[in-house]
Amino acid sequence: MQSTANPNCRVGLRFAVSHVLANAGFTFTLPLLGPASGHVEYSADLIHWTSWTSFDTTNGLVQLHDLSATNAPMRFYRAVVP
Repeated sequence: MQSTANPNCRVGLRFAVSHVLANAGFTFTLPLLGPASGHVEYSADLIHWTSWTSFDTTNGLVQLHDLSATNAPMRFYRAVVP
């Protein structure tokens, strides 16, 4: 997990909980230190990034489920917090 963050919000650079679900994608929790809004991008090569989903949390935890991850042999994620 990679992050791009402003000084007012720090993004945890780890998966709090993650699971590969047989034929159902990949689910993970993005831990944030406090309320935040932003978006998550994914990449197959760490060079080309695609915007995937946005989030807005008040409790600091974002639950994410990527259904399309079953079609990728490898996928990287990064959180962007403006």
